[in-house]
Amino acid sequence: MTSFSNEEAFAELYYTRKAIKEVLGVTPTCWRPPYGDVDNRIRLIAQSLNLTNYVWSDDSEDWRAGAAGSNVTEADVTANYQAVISKVSNGTYKSSGPMVLTHELTNFTMSEFISQYDAIKAAFKYIVPLASAFNTTQPYVETNVTYPDFLTYTNQSSSGSSSGSSSASGPAASAGSTTSSSAGSANSGTSSTNSNAKSAASPKFTSGMMGSIVLVSLVGFFSLL
Repeated sequence: MTSFSNEEAFAELYYTRKAIKEVLGVTPTCWRPPYGDVDNRIRLIAQSLNLTNYVWSDDSEDWRAGAAGSNVTEADVTANYQAVISKVSNGTYKSSGPMVLTHELTNFTMSEFISQYDAIKAAFKYIVPLASAFNTTQPYVETNVTYPDFLTYTNQSSSGSSSGSSSASGPAASAGSTTSSSAGSANSGTSSTNSNAKSAASPKFTSGMMGSIVLVSLVGFFSLL
């Protein structure tokens, strides 16, 4: 993204978001930069389109397994998943949880995630959507799709700021189809993201919220890349 001119970067984000709207009927308000390639200029352009930037904390590198010119093997990807899980016991996620980049790209990337899911579920206390993790109860421009906040989604609150179902799902603008993981926020009804001009930070936990992870499907399209 940072190699694009202002006009090219705007077009990349604008037409990706437009394609998602035309196909799926919703307009995303967040995006993931391909390869994490983003700077303040690109963040500002995204902000002009009401897009908050999310960047992962850990990378499974699943897309690289078997890719031309890559030395990453399927065993390496499995080890990357296990490294994330092992960080639960060594205290890495004591104050915040991970946002792990994976991809809905090939049979391998999907089957590998499925094979790791039980271990992820056993290691982390909660598995929740990204929107709920950041207490973003309205993740799309359209108001007919809503999400519960973190406390409501994890059944820690009898009522929440959203009437949406915990099973609500939808696309986020991205230059690739991905699945990511992040920590859930303990602050009900408030957002743990920074301003749209910055990357969203991993939200923090209070006592009793440690060891939580979020798995969310981010469906996107390539346009100029």
